[in-house]
Parts: sequence; C-alpha cells; structure tokens
Amino acid sequence: MVEAAFADRTGGSEILAVVEEGGFLAFTSTDKAIHTPADFDGMKFRAMDPSQVALYEAMGASGTPIPWTEVYSALQTGVVEGQMNPPLYIILGSLNEVQKYMTRANVQYSMQFLVGNGEWLASLSDDERPVLEAAVVEANNKTRAKVQATVEERVTWLAENGMEVITPTADQLAEFQKIGQPSFIDWLGTQSIDQSLIEAAFADLGKSDLLK
Repeated sequence: MVEAAFADRTGGSEILAVVEEGGFLAFTSTDKAIHTPADFDGMKFRAMDPSQVALYEAMGASGTPIPWTEVYSALQTGVVEGQMNPPLYIILGSLNEVQKYMTRANVQYSMQFLVGNGEWLASLSDDERPVLEAAVVEANNKTRAKVQATVEERVTWLAENGMEVITPTADQLAEFQKIGQPSFIDWLGTQSIDQSLIEAAFADLGKSDLLK
C-alpha cells in the first residue's frame, strides 16, 4: 500500500528499500542523567521533527526543532540540554564533547528510504532492472550486517570518550514504551495521513487494538 501510494504521488518513483542507519536512537543529556521518563521533566531537547516534539512533551520536556548542522552549538551553549540519535550520529557530530550522558531507551529506530526516480527506472531494460534490484538487496543486507555488528563498538567508544552510558532495566524500558507509543499514535492522528494506511500498518504488527 505504501509503495503504491508513493508511486502515485510522485509520478512513478519507487521505494526500493528501507535502509538501516545506526540502530536504535539514544537520548543524550548535558547535566542530568535520564533513567526513566520522569527524568525528562522540565528539560529542553532538540527535536528532529514534530513527532519527536510530541514524544518529549509526553514525557514532560519540551522539544525544539533544530537543524543537524546547529545541534552541536545548541548543546554547547545550553539552548537545549539534550537530543536523540543513534550512536553513529553522536560520534559523527562529536556530541560526546558537549553531552555527558547517553540513555539507551530504544524508543525509535534509525532508518531511511532508498528511492528511485520513476522516469529513470522506466528507462532500464529488462536485463538492467534485475541487476539493479539484486544490487539493492545485496547492498542493503551488507549495510544491515555492518550496522548490527558495530553498534556495541560505537557505544563502547562513546563510553571511553567522555559519556556515561545508561542502559535502562526491562521495567524502565517498559515505562518509556508506555509513554512513547501512545504519544506517537496520537501525533499520527493529527497528520494528513490516509487512515487506512495507519490501520494496515498496525494490523501488520498485530497491534490494531492500540488504535482504539
């Protein structure tokens, strides 16, 4: 359904793959360690998009959209006190220099879509298209294996380079999920998204009851 809707709205472009970027996102903070959702109370966080703003607000914090290129300085100057990203981006942005704590709450996974221009895809011959599709599968499998194999190495590197890594207990993770999941579902309801797509997604997850 999503692929068909994307193709229709873009004039024939296609979603070729869902690509992992760096595993689960982690919360980072400057002066206050985050162990449970209650620790967010009154804090200011950088948000990547409106869904993250909704998440922070549900936990008692505030979220401010800030471009990635400005995140380091915003954290350094105290414009915001924390942010969320996978360990890969924390390292790429040198955020360990301006953040003391990292909490592995696992509330959001880091993914991107690989898309292909419809006109270009249509120009491929019957021999070329299968080669492209096979290459996409192979590259995506290698990327996924690399991501999974290096997440813990990156966490260890951050722990060795200035950050205190906090791994919540199972009960604490459940607390994050209990607040995070409904906040995202409520946010979805405010967007101009075909309700049938939302219902189908949750049906695939076997979680249709969450929409009631």
